[in-house]
Amino acid sequence: MSKELEGVVSWSLVPLNAVCEIIMGQAPVGASYNENSNGLALIAGAGDFGNLTPIPKKHTTEPSKTSKVDDLILCIRATIGDLNWSDKEYCLGRGVAGLRPIAGKLEKNYLWHFITANKAQLAAKGTGSTFKQVSKSDIAEWKIQLPPLDEQKRIAAILDKADSLRRKRQQAMQLADEFLRAVFLDMFGDPMFNPKNIAVLSMPECFDITTGRLNSNASSETGKYPFFTCAKEVFAIDEYAFDQEALLLAGNNAQADYDVKHYKGKFNAYQRTYVLTLKNKNWSYPFYKFALEYQLQNLKRASKGTSTKYITMEIMGRTMLPAPDADKQNEFVKFFERYQRVNEKNYKYFQESDYLFNSLSQKAFAGEL
Repeated sequence: MSKELEGVVSWSLVPLNAVCEIIMGQAPVGASYNENSNGLALIAGAGDFGNLTPIPKKHTTEPSKTSKVDDLILCIRATIGDLNWSDKEYCLGRGVAGLRPIAGKLEKNYLWHFITANKAQLAAKGTGSTFKQVSKSDIAEWKIQLPPLDEQKRIAAILDKADSLRRKRQQAMQLADEFLRAVFLDMFGDPMFNPKNIAVLSMPECFDITTGRLNSNASSETGKYPFFTCAKEVFAIDEYAFDQEALLLAGNNAQADYDVKHYKGKFNAYQRTYVLTLKNKNWSYPFYKFALEYQLQNLKRASKGTSTKYITMEIMGRTMLPAPDADKQNEFVKFFERYQRVNEKNYKYFQESDYLFNSLSQKAFAGEL
């Protein structure tokens, strides 16, 4: 028993396979795959996960390993520890495992919260070069703190409420994002199809495009200027190479999850980060930041490369952005500024609810809740 649980007489520390059936996924025969909803929906890995339940892309007519309703579907490859609920029967591919708590021994919601709070322990067992993966024995031998069933249900109910609050805050941010996208589409239409016949221009026609010159490790913790790389966070650096307003577009990324930032002032940039300067001084950087963010999924699909994805000038030359007059751009920016104010509040509330949930989780599995 761990030190945290000393004195909690009724708690025990048991391997997961003592209280839970583990169903390791297996890839079906390739010829059985289809996108016509024939057979069972296939969960191949975290790419088929939704917020709580799967969003499968393919089906198979020859399922081998399957889940049941209320099983937990655990990602065991790459993003080890991610979870979804099985809301119906699914075919489990090799990137996932099904977890089926044994009735009377383990409460399913308690197991969900235990894994969510402790998945780093499981991920640390992962092996492999390109993608880390855990085995059935890694999962089976994973020790879970186990109070009596009534106590599991009590803890799960508390964490369910805290998690629900956190998710509602997250949903509020998503709804704000969706509202802003709806405003953009209503005003300008989708640039790919241009239903409103608004002038559209390619990225090189909208921007003067250059890159930084530095390696990504050129940052300095004590630097006084922002240093933009292909990471989501902004680093610091001692010297600047740019003194202007610009959009900063990440030029490469392992998952092609690109990012756009807006900055005005002195800064420096990584050699794979595109520095975008509007050619028309009357145009709006906030407008084009959002217009470019709208195209990030298309840039992701068009990316080159295998282990690392990257954007080329040729790809940017095919990426079209709306070019309405300055007044129309500024009209959208007013919506954008209101959205930012609302989202700042939503994000603050989300951080508070996230902190509360994590704090309760730590106490719960230390026997202090």
